[in-house]
Amino acid sequence: MVPISAGQIVMIHRTFLQKLWIAISVITVNILMRLFTRVEIQGRENIPRGGGVLFAANHCSALDVLLIPTAVMTRWPMTPIEFMMSPAKERFFRIPVIGAIIRSWGVFSINKGTRDFVSIGKFVELLKTERIMLFPEGTRSPDGQLQPGMRSAGWLIHKGQPLVIPAALFGTEKVWPKRCILPRPYGRVKVVFGKPVNLDRYYDQPLSREVAQEVVDEIMAAIAHIKTAARPVWDTSPL
Repeated sequence: MVPISAGQIVMIHRTFLQKLWIAISVITVNILMRLFTRVEIQGRENIPRGGGVLFAANHCSALDVLLIPTAVMTRWPMTPIEFMMSPAKERFFRIPVIGAIIRSWGVFSINKGTRDFVSIGKFVELLKTERIMLFPEGTRSPDGQLQPGMRSAGWLIHKGQPLVIPAALFGTEKVWPKRCILPRPYGRVKVVFGKPVNLDRYYDQPLSREVAQEVVDEIMAAIAHIKTAARPVWDTSPL
């Protein structure tokens, strides 16, 4: 992945080798995940082609950041591979090897709770052209229960105005619990993609604290609906 730097055009142009590396990485993660985890994916028909798409999901495990891109990017042979990007906290980029790997996958840094206007501005512009993964809760849920969405996420989404696809994850907090170094093998996980959230009535309004909160609340309500409607019988985590 080409590193995003100040002043760079936000339309990402990947070389053949970068595309090959990402494709190999996705295929490898997909194989490993299916060898050691029972994975169920639903709602792929709700995933549109092209950019300007945001995948908004609940967050309860480190596995989430692998499961969603793998589910989205392994729809071949029906659909050519389409790449994704994702924000992450700056501290992850300072970890040797891991920082280099996630950067090569298209992960970019954004510091929550800071006034890093350059990174925030790039993120907003990327929302207009790329396929982005975001967890509106901002941090992992300790028990799988859905947490409130951050108003800052609503602010970013209103500024970028992407097409928002809600997604619900099940079981990932048991397969890879918080504070565990490695995932537990042979668990069950499920990801369900819902229909796009219609945010046009908010996009047509001037941005304010209230509108930003309403945007993220609407998205969290869509995720909550999926968690209730598509909950597998084996999932015992709180809603």
